[in-house]
Amino acid sequence: MPGTLDRMLRAQVASRPDETAVVFGGDHLTFRELHEGAAVLAAYLRTLGVVANQRVGICLEPALELAIGTWGVVLSGGAYVPLSPERSGERLRRVIEDSGAQVVVTQEVFRARVDELAPPGTTVVTFKDAVQYAWRTAGAERPLADVVSDSSQLAYVVYPSAFGDRVVGLATEHRSIVAQLGWVSAEHELGPGATVVQKLPMDFEAGRWEILAPGVGARVVFEPAYPWSGMGEWNDDYSFAAGDHPFPEGVRVRPRLLSKAGEVAERVPSGLGR
Repeated sequence: MPGTLDRMLRAQVASRPDETAVVFGGDHLTFRELHEGAAVLAAYLRTLGVVANQRVGICLEPALELAIGTWGVVLSGGAYVPLSPERSGERLRRVIEDSGAQVVVTQEVFRARVDELAPPGTTVVTFKDAVQYAWRTAGAERPLADVVSDSSQLAYVVYPSAFGDRVVGLATEHRSIVAQLGWVSAEHELGPGATVVQKLPMDFEAGRWEILAPGVGARVVFEPAYPWSGMGEWNDDYSFAAGDHPFPEGVRVRPRLLSKAGEVAERVPSGLGR
């Protein structure tokens, strides 16, 4: 298995470019499309000065953009800092400040909010900015060479809400998350043909491998709402829609974190793996 996340994704693109990597509602991205979108964002981030180990905030809802944004920061060489949009503005401001992120990637719908709460000097960008930059410079500049990360570089810094009001960053190197993905792949058959429902808020450390599942060839399904809200409380309005996605290989569900999760797991249609 490649030793860094960027190498892992490129390996999947090379071996299964046209297979589905990400699903959200009726939309999807193949591995090739995921990499292409992430590469556009990565190139733009590098023009903003993003280099190895530099923290980059990503304030994105669970959708195709979350996958592109996460992998875009990875391909840029930076370390992504998850900023869950459902958190309070004060908490997001403190996380941005503590992490030292000079750039935050967000969606147009959140841009005004992030601009307002981010510390002075923070550059807030959207995918539209990255695409416009790509169009403006197409053919006018020599393409940037792909960044190849080192296994000792930071992959991400997550600030779990489990610490309450305390802002505590947990930094993870590429070699650590790659090892975790390798273990999950071996122990729980996470890989080509498997489907993961992304169910945890993006700032939950335990949910990192859900978003990064395409790195081992699995497809990830993003749901429009998280089943968990606030400090690990169950969102009773959440609809577990694994059965809505016709993937015969089944859906891999994490070991139960709370008793409520077990109740939802029982609602997975019979015949689907867990």
